[in-house]
Amino acid sequence: MCCGVPVVAWDLPVYNEIFPKGMIQVPEGDINVFSDVLLNLLDNKHLLNKMSKEATEIALMYNWEKIAEQEEEIIKEVVK
Repeated sequence: MCCGVPVVAWDLPVYNEIFPKGMIQVPEGDINVFSDVLLNLLDNKHLLNKMSKEATEIALMYNWEKIAEQEEEIIKEVVK
């Protein structure tokens, strides 16, 4: 995602919290749907560009500086 690449992954609940966009989930283990989604992304430049932008936005939310700042704030609140 940090390289602006959309994610295609199995439909697992954990991804719903982490990746609200920039990702397409497919039924777990369904290789045919998985490959169809990949081919669709390669054929549909508009969708690929949209998802690439979304993937980059999500990745920026998880950069080390931002996470360190959030951790620091949590520690300050706990210490009070």
